[in-house]
Amino acid sequence: MTKETLRQIYRKRRGQLTPAERQTATARITDATLAALEGRGRVFVYVGVRGEFDTRPLIRALLDASVEVAVPRIEQGGMVAAHLQSLEDLVVGSFGIPTTTGASRPHLDACVAPGIAFTRSGVRLGQGGGYYDRFFVRHPNLWRIAPAFEVQIAPHIPTDPHDIPVHLILTEQGPLSLEGAP
Repeated sequence: MTKETLRQIYRKRRGQLTPAERQTATARITDATLAALEGRGRVFVYVGVRGEFDTRPLIRALLDASVEVAVPRIEQGGMVAAHLQSLEDLVVGSFGIPTTTGASRPHLDACVAPGIAFTRSGVRLGQGGGYYDRFFVRHPNLWRIAPAFEVQIAPHIPTDPHDIPVHLILTEQGPLSLEGAP
């Protein structure tokens, strides 16, 4: 199956979660993600939109714990990590994705990465723009984790040489043991 076909399938699967299922899963995944990020002082987190896992509760908890949070901002065709002081500072950015006008943060400890689907080996299927893969190339030592609903776990996703996997996937059923993850 092509990546575009898989995007359609897994967007639909994610969209079929009931509000109650989504709420319960989001709480469990947020707790697991917070535990995984413990001790990391500078975290880059996407802001969930259009059916993605809602990272706002995670961001709020990180800010409350005095963690330095950065969110994606598109600049000159690339993605930077922009410092976020408060969820109230979010503005609509490129592609309708919430961002901030905060200063760029080049030094990060971890990245909470989005995805439409993931495999048990950490392969991440994104939107197709390559922004996160290029960001990961510029930050090779960045610990990459992904919150995801169980319905987003795929048996196989085709990869290209530029695709960079995540190190850890957290679902409502707990962290996945990744097979051959980086």
